[in-house]
Amino acid sequence: MGSTVCIVLAAGMGTRMKSSLAKVLHPIAGRPMIHYPLQAARASGCGRILVVVGHQRADVERAVAAPDVGFVVQEQQLGSGHAVAVCEQALAGFDGQVLILCGDVPFITPATIDAFMSSHARAGAAVSVLSVHLDDPHGYGRIVRGARGELHAIVEHRDATAPQLLIDEINTGIYCCAAPFLFSALKRVGTDNNQGEYYLPDIIAIGRSSGLGVQAIVTGDWREVEGINDRSGLARAEERMQAIIQQRHMIAGVSILQPASTHIDDRAVIGMDTVLEPGTVLRGKTRIGSGCTIGAGCVLSNATIGNSVHMGPGCVIEDAGIPDGSRISACSHVHAGMPAP
Repeated sequence: MGSTVCIVLAAGMGTRMKSSLAKVLHPIAGRPMIHYPLQAARASGCGRILVVVGHQRADVERAVAAPDVGFVVQEQQLGSGHAVAVCEQALAGFDGQVLILCGDVPFITPATIDAFMSSHARAGAAVSVLSVHLDDPHGYGRIVRGARGELHAIVEHRDATAPQLLIDEINTGIYCCAAPFLFSALKRVGTDNNQGEYYLPDIIAIGRSSGLGVQAIVTGDWREVEGINDRSGLARAEERMQAIIQQRHMIAGVSILQPASTHIDDRAVIGMDTVLEPGTVLRGKTRIGSGCTIGAGCVLSNATIGNSVHMGPGCVIEDAGIPDGSRISACSHVHAGMPAP
């Protein structure tokens, strides 16, 4: 995928969040949700990433700034097609593949992206879209196929006919396109739809009418491609991310006595044979050595804990270090500038 550029759409406000904070900046396990699709793109070998910003763009740029990330501004949010079209100048002369991800889809995995991209390459398609079957497809764009299963078009829920609303295969918003086709097709996208916007999915019908290869590739796990749209979705995402993070630590030799009551930020590092008792909260860049016991209800924020530390229940450690072999009494509060116990 060295000749693949990834565009991540992150310009919207996310009105259903009911928040003054841009949707993609809402944290999941201590990181803004946009961090996760960026990491998946990197792990899949995308050498360059363009983030389309708009609402609170300075904050979004600060949150994800990195040497491999560039930013393109969508001054007006005129639809997903417009969001991609504003990247044309930044990709002038590029004739490789463009992977399009959404900044509010934190669980997409490198394995799924790799499989998607491989299928796209094997088919020699001009455009591929990732799809999934849902028990309740309400609100999503439907994948419209022909009698032989070939992809004809994507129809948004608001524009679908009654028969099309019965389709349970939906558009995930993840695409791969040949760059020359993508920007040529976007020039042909109009606004004759319920929202009066430039819809990115319209490039499917444009490609098909031009005699080019278009395909929808079905993925099996809907949770990987679920967008986070409101506070309920954010809570579900936090719960699922905690399960992923905690499983990673337990596989590495950490004992978590009650996972449901434990919270671990994605940046935390924990050594082997450390025990986290119920109610433990690890925030920020907390680092814990090996062979430690972290008592029930302890809260550690950007803390550095040495090896073989025993911490009683209810301790709070903030921006401070605890040396090897220390024993911290229950309900102790240690913060930056205080001497270690």
